[in-house]
Amino acid sequence: AGPMLAFNAMAQREDNHWSPLDVYTDGDGNQYAYWDDVNNWSVAVVPVVYDTNQPAGTYYNAAFNSAAVKCVVTNSTGVGQLMCGFGGGGVLEIAKTAQFQAGFHGGGDWTGIGFVAGPGTLIVDPGSDFTCAQHLWVGQGTADKGTVIINGGTLHIPGGELGVSWNGTGGTNYITVTNGGAVYLRDWASSTLGAPGNANSSGIMDLEAGSKVVITNNALSYMPVLIASNQLIGFGGVGTIQATYNPSLNITTLIPL
Repeated sequence: AGPMLAFNAMAQREDNHWSPLDVYTDGDGNQYAYWDDVNNWSVAVVPVVYDTNQPAGTYYNAAFNSAAVKCVVTNSTGVGQLMCGFGGGGVLEIAKTAQFQAGFHGGGDWTGIGFVAGPGTLIVDPGSDFTCAQHLWVGQGTADKGTVIINGGTLHIPGGELGVSWNGTGGTNYITVTNGGAVYLRDWASSTLGAPGNANSSGIMDLEAGSKVVITNNALSYMPVLIASNQLIGFGGVGTIQATYNPSLNITTLIPL
């Protein structure tokens, strides 16, 4: 089972919902707006981990419940708890070498992409970094899809678990690492890609184009069953995955071939 929802559990946190007013349209007709714009948030404040203009101890959560307008982050920043897909969807893109931190306050909070409700999508562009203080939960059952695309950027989860379909019943959720992107994990568990640890849901990790996943500790025992079940794939399924363990560094590395 997933963690208990703690979105309103602490008195000094402020819930801030994506509600964009300053909206732009790209050349393909897709709408987007910028994180660092007070007009795009429900409480007219850009979410930050700690706001010195508010009473001592105030920090912000960011929740996305509309996928119609993508949120683009171009400035290095952070937030209390992040839920991209909080009942209605959401798309968050970390761009232009921004360094983004989620869940960094006090004891820390988990991050949800398509969790606790979806759909939700996270995109990390070249040179950008997304770091979670605690767990990163991707997807929650059949109707709540989560998608993570590390497109040349870096994902760090130093203090918790990656769970792509870890929670919920039914559905398939995805993480794609491509364009030289990298993922750094504290460890690997039986439910990191849903099954076999969560027999009710499936996560798919697709490694492409010079990408890698680096796992602290020896995780080789998990890989054969995931490769056999086509949950851990290379180049969209036309390649293979090489998993190696370096005992002197105590890391397992996954790369596509």
